[in-house]
Amino acid sequence: MTQSVETLDRAQEVVGAFAIEFAPRLLAAALVLAVGWFVTGWVTRLLRNALGRLDLEPPVQQLLMRLLPAAENAPVRP
Repeated sequence: MTQSVETLDRAQEVVGAFAIEFAPRLLAAALVLAVGWFVTGWVTRLLRNALGRLDLEPPVQQLLMRLLPAAENAPVRP
């Protein structure tokens, strides 16, 4: 019985150590993801408004409007 309690105590220590070590990184990654999501939405709206003001033929405008969500989800390579 004492061995299982010791094992649980050790597991709790390990989880606590991981939480302390990786929580700031996880929060930073979540913040970067959220900011990127808002920025891509803002850029998409900006481009849609700009395309709406251009005097393009309707098929070309529809094509470009349909490409915007794909560009929004495309991976960015440094």
